[in-house]
Amino acid sequence: MARAAGVSRLQVRAVGGVCYLVDLLAAFLVPDFGQKIHAFVVIPCAIAEISMVLYLLVKGVKVPAQGTPTASAGETTRVLGEQLL
Repeated sequence: MARAAGVSRLQVRAVGGVCYLVDLLAAFLVPDFGQKIHAFVVIPCAIAEISMVLYLLVKGVKVPAQGTPTASAGETTRVLGEQLL
């Protein structure tokens, strides 16, 4: 179920991105046609944006588990390849 939902979110965002491009190119290359299709092309864009906002509100923040050590503000991280002593 989660895999199907992940593909669905990706497809919604991809369709939204393609609709933005179609709207932009139609308005630039064929202005009369761009005005006619604008109302229909904006709908998938709005759905994609709203779904992204809802996804980020629900799943966007990863909170570390209780008791997991985290880096402090003044701590530096080690570079890969350095030997740990």
